[in-house]
Amino acid sequence: MGLCFNFGQVSLGSGNLGIFWVHSKNLFPFPVDPYGRHIEDTSDFVDCSLSHWKVWERVIVKYPELKDTGYEEVPRGRILFQRRKPNVNFGTFVIYASASIHSNKSMKLEILKAFNLDHLQCETKDANEGKNSPIRWARDEHYEPPDFTQWS
Repeated sequence: MGLCFNFGQVSLGSGNLGIFWVHSKNLFPFPVDPYGRHIEDTSDFVDCSLSHWKVWERVIVKYPELKDTGYEEVPRGRILFQRRKPNVNFGTFVIYASASIHSNKSMKLEILKAFNLDHLQCETKDANEGKNSPIRWARDEHYEPPDFTQWS
């Protein structure tokens, strides 16, 4: 793992934004340059404009065994950038992902590498879970497959 930043003031250009899926221990990443096209920029967040349902067609072309599977049935996630202050390019990369991804440490590291964020990862879990961390892993019901029941 790379350097450990505990001050939470990483720049937007420190890594990539994007979306991803995890299926059968395989990561399907779609990283996006935060200064390139496909970016939605508000005063508080920078996100990519890629949507899971649109990009899914590209996934099933490459992985035809998934053609009868809906994009929402496969564990997935999104990486965006949350600014510390409005219109400032310093803040935290927020990684929204399903519970099955959160519980898989090796997959989390693979995601960080695929989106060029592994140099921001700290050695200890606690250092990367605080409000001043450069990376924050978050769960959201939106990213859970339809058969997920832990929220109820």
